[in-house]
Amino acid sequence: MLEIPFNPSISADQKFQVLIPEQMVITLRLLWNGRASAWFMTVSSDSGELGQFRLVERFPILREHKALSPIKGDIIVLPLSEGQCNPLSEYSALGDSWGLFWISPEELAEWEAANALG
Repeated sequence: MLEIPFNPSISADQKFQVLIPEQMVITLRLLWNGRASAWFMTVSSDSGELGQFRLVERFPILREHKALSPIKGDIIVLPLSEGQCNPLSEYSALGDSWGLFWISPEELAEWEAANALG
């Protein structure tokens, strides 16, 4: 699991690159939608682009698009600490209470087995 650094105070529309260890560089675009009170994400690499996905808590974002995904593994939003978290519908919650993580194909398989989705 790799934490993807994100700071919402930079901008409500951010585009940045992330190195997936020993695999590839992916480009993420995170965009805050004030009307929906949610972060949306576009994922791209040399092999393609997928997007606009609404970020949800504790569920692999690209799981339903595994066949089209430009990356191996997935991206998931998890709490950064135990206990009370601000709701993800708050602008500053992503990066403060919740973190963005890349999970490997093996970790994704473990998540699917643990959640009876494998």
